[in-house]
Amino acid sequence: MEQRVMMMFLVNEGVKPADIYRKLQTQYGDETLSCSKTFE
Repeated sequence: MEQRVMMMFLVNEGVKPADIYRKLQTQYGDETLSCSKTFE
């Protein structure tokens, strides 16, 4: 849930999906949502 909120915020800020995925990986490591879920 927390990752989805962060993703919605970054999308609204105009951040590209690839950059969002990298930020999530940095923050959450192995707990990160899959790449395909991030791009959805």
